[in-house]
Amino acid sequence: MITVAIVAGGDSGEYHISMMSGRQVEKNIDRERFDPYIIEIRNDHWKCISKG
Repeated sequence: MITVAIVAGGDSGEYHISMMSGRQVEKNIDRERFDPYIIEIRNDHWKCISKG
């Protein structure tokens, strides 16, 4: 199994769109091959908010 970091967020006005896109990737990724984590970037901080 391959661990995958899905990086989303940011400090722009596109933050929410980026988070929605990250959730879609997490939802649709092949779980038999990949172990996804969503990493949120906000205000220069990185935080793991979801382990697929």
